[in-house]
Amino acid sequence: MRASFDAKRQIREAKIAELVAEAQRDGRSSERIIAAIFYDSEHAPHSTNRRQLAEIGVDSPSPHAPELGERESHEALWRIIYGLAFLGIFLSTTDHLDDRALLRILAGRILDESIRDVPPSADMSEFIDLGPCRPDQAIVCDGATATPAGMKPDGLDGPFEHADHGDDDEESLLSRAREPDDGWPRVVDRDRFLPRPRRPTSGGQLT
Repeated sequence: MRASFDAKRQIREAKIAELVAEAQRDGRSSERIIAAIFYDSEHAPHSTNRRQLAEIGVDSPSPHAPELGERESHEALWRIIYGLAFLGIFLSTTDHLDDRALLRILAGRILDESIRDVPPSADMSEFIDLGPCRPDQAIVCDGATATPAGMKPDGLDGPFEHADHGDDDEESLLSRAREPDDGWPRVVDRDRFLPRPRRPTSGGQLT
């Protein structure tokens, strides 16, 4: 598993170095962070979260499989949650979904969406927010309901890097996972138990 991650990181670093060198030759900005973002978003190979989970030994239910029982759904869901966290992907705002409903969303769509296969990193995390779109956030236009720019109808957003969100510091981002949005019923008490990123301290240790 670590060997697989290390191989992906080595390929990524080599490709980023090539992009930096190319930018220098062309007289363009050659900051590594710019090259890294460009590689991660445009050049990294395609994959899916389901495939990434399988690579670390985490099985996920097929979207066409019969619905699991209550206990099996609970166990399968938490295997996926912790598997995604190992990959640097974290869920938030899920308390309005019971285990079966959340598992259906994950196994039925999210895990099979095309993504860029970027290896996990201690300084970068992806969040998938499953909070529903509030009625007061909807915009009615000519009889059709739309949501504000950047928010999908099902409330999903992400991925993002913490450093790119200005005033949204880590504490404010994580607080979204601790409490459900006002006005939405809490079906389960799950969000406060969800895994969260471990951040390196000034001494290089993870917290």
